[in-house]
Amino acid sequence: GIDKTRVDLIFAQVKPKGGNRISFDDFKNGLAQIAKTKGVDVQVVIDAVCKAGGPVSHATKADTTGVYDKLTDQTTYTGMYAERFKQ
Repeated sequence: GIDKTRVDLIFAQVKPKGGNRISFDDFKNGLAQIAKTKGVDVQVVIDAVCKAGGPVSHATKADTTGVYDKLTDQTTYTGMYAERFKQ
């Protein structure tokens, strides 16, 4: 395999100066550099990337229980706020 540090270095080489994004052509150049580093044909790297699937989000999901539920529970409203939701 190829380690994350090496991939970061290749990304830094193919990205435009001062930028943080790469074009599709830059991406293909990066794949070619990875293939060269691994000593394999570029098609082997392309196939591996295609088989890997897309990006996976590891972001935290918002918790909609607890405080949020208490704040939006209309049965606990009082005064003029309770009047708004009377039926």
